Amino acid sequence: MNEEIKYTVVIPSRNRQTYCISAIKSIMLAQRQDIEVIVLDNSANTKLLPKLIKANGFDTFDTKVTLVQSESKCLSMADNWERALDLISGEWVMFIGDDDGCTQITFDAFDHLTSNFKFLAFRWPVFYYKWPCFPGFDKGRLKLPLNVGTLNYYNSSNVLHRSSSWEGAKRWPSIGPSVYHGLVNAEIIRQGRDKYGEYFIGESVDYASGILNATLLDGYMKYSFPLTVIGASGYSNTAALTGTQLKSSGKSQFEECIDLMPVFDKALKNTQLSVPYVAYDFKVLFDKLGLDFKLTSEQFFESCITDLNGIRSQFIFESEKARLIAYAKKIGLNHEHLLSKTYQKYNAPLGPQGNDSMRYLTVDASSLGYDGIERICDILPKIYTEYSWVKQNELAAFKNAVPSKKLSA
Repeated sequence: MNEEIKYTVVIPSRNRQTYCISAIKSIMLAQRQDIEVIVLDNSANTKLLPKLIKANGFDTFDTKVTLVQSESKCLSMADNWERALDLISGEWVMFIGDDDGCTQITFDAFDHLTSNFKFLAFRWPVFYYKWPCFPGFDKGRLKLPLNVGTLNYYNSSNVLHRSSSWEGAKRWPSIGPSVYHGLVNAEIIRQGRDKYGEYFIGESVDYASGILNATLLDGYMKYSFPLTVIGASGYSNTAALTGTQLKSSGKSQFEECIDLMPVFDKALKNTQLSVPYVAYDFKVLFDKLGLDFKLTSEQFFESCITDLNGIRSQFIFESEKARLIAYAKKIGLNHEHLLSKTYQKYNAPLGPQGNDSMRYLTVDASSLGYDGIERICDILPKIYTEYSWVKQNELAAFKNAVPSKKLSA
């Protein structure tokens, strides 16, 4: 570990080089010397990202940027993420996607958390940003969680139990203490890799990290203030699964690998639903960790139906509905409630929505254009003022949540 580097941010990238530049820029907003960025370029064109990095003069910033490229072939997502672990210098590690980003308060908040609490893994909600190229009505929109001010401790044994049975899951379980949009101590990551031979098991790498970490930790903390941005560009997996229009060219990594990816039940081979692939990865992961995976066929089927409800293409909706009906008949599940499911156009309104336990604010951020990830902080003060859901000083929300004694994880 390099004593001068406190935070390592890893950005795996696959054929979204221009978006990756925005992700790097969003980290540079912090203007700090104790952050390093590791970019894992797994793109078909190996020349573009180095050219863009040089053109943007990242070598002149205080933040160090290390570019690692695939030499001869495209790696699997897990293999691409895994190779970053030999390069980490920081005490704390976070992975984000190449069309995601940080905000100007991200690392100030991390400083506050690491100096006031004793923990080895920490999570938070995120801002959701649909890039202008997102294939759907909600392109250019920014979605913000409105529930702020609470600090919670989660027991790892409960996390593992709920993950193994998908307890309470509508689509799939809540993610645990993952390194993806989470802050994890680098020593925990090394322990996991040493114990199991690899850290990212399967292709659902975000969940893999969270579940593996839960086997090494008594618990982790979560605060309800959004600290990073999850972006959805035109070639993201989100666009592949929920976009309403066809893209003119290019594929997401999900679309590229769908015919190679194993599913929880072979009867659903090549499905465009996500649940069968995630469930398979969960099973592989739990087997690797020596834990029981308790997902029942009934719970799996219900999760697939919820997944179906999120599909925005009518053609895909109808074909996947027929696939699920055939699957239910084959394994003897009651599917009468599936027959009544019809395709629904989705058009979420702007403004506040949701209930008291989970509230969101959706705003039109299309004016930010393709600089959206770096400029989200520009519009936050206006949003905060108009909706009065957080104090003027964003970090004051953290101070209000500090308990009288430090929590231990």
